[in-house]
Amino acid sequence: MRQDTVLLDEKSAEEFFLFLKEKSRTEGTIENYRHSLEELYDYLPQEDGESGSGKQIGDGTLTQWREELLHRGYAVRTVNARMSAVNKFLEYHNRKDLQISPIAVGESGIQPELSRAEYLRLLNVAKLTGQERTYFLLKTIAGVGIRMDELQEITVEHLKEGRITVGKTKKKRTVRIPPLLREELLEYAERKGVASGALFLTKNGMPVNRKHVHYSFKQLCRDARVDEEKVTPGCLRNLYYRTYETIQRSIAVLTEQAYERMLEEEQAKIGWENTRSDR
Repeated sequence: MRQDTVLLDEKSAEEFFLFLKEKSRTEGTIENYRHSLEELYDYLPQEDGESGSGKQIGDGTLTQWREELLHRGYAVRTVNARMSAVNKFLEYHNRKDLQISPIAVGESGIQPELSRAEYLRLLNVAKLTGQERTYFLLKTIAGVGIRMDELQEITVEHLKEGRITVGKTKKKRTVRIPPLLREELLEYAERKGVASGALFLTKNGMPVNRKHVHYSFKQLCRDARVDEEKVTPGCLRNLYYRTYETIQRSIAVLTEQAYERMLEEEQAKIGWENTRSDR
């Protein structure tokens, strides 16, 4: 391993999680740290000539990853949570020099957040006013979590497969299309007479671009009385990731509570104080 980097692999990660357990960190906290390290691992490229499955965290790694997460529409608090988890991992390995500071609240370039209630209102207004393409653009970006430049990958062929592979060479990821959305989009394609290729087209049969999407969203925002700054592809992706994060945290809490209830039931049945004979 290079001396100027920290190796991130299964062994180093598990040693870190064991350390957290010894420090009495909750299972929910450890799972959040695990999720952050897994995301960082997926982001990092496998260096040429490197053997094994480990990847390197070096100078500038977290800054670049933070920019990538913000570009993908992550909320600031989510990005800060990711950085905090990796900072803790680096601290465990005595490499505070590779850590970065959290993003300050109010820092320029931070996207406003679209609430799920506002998102549902936009869908409802689009449906009531017959803005069908805009309705499905909203639902696709917020339901799949793709970037604007990946929208062209939503093709009839990929819809039939149920998943798409997007991203650059070293940062490719496979995105699953939820069955309900997949079915709805295929029905939309059939109504529009799109048998193959890109799903979202202009009246001239060309794939929609950023300008078309911006105009459609701007019109819908006026009708639904939602701030235009909240309705961008980035903000919709932000909503996708925030929704998933909320569900994951809820599952972690429920898992921890279920485990504690199991221990309480076992304690009630065969706890030491419940089984020893009176003297």
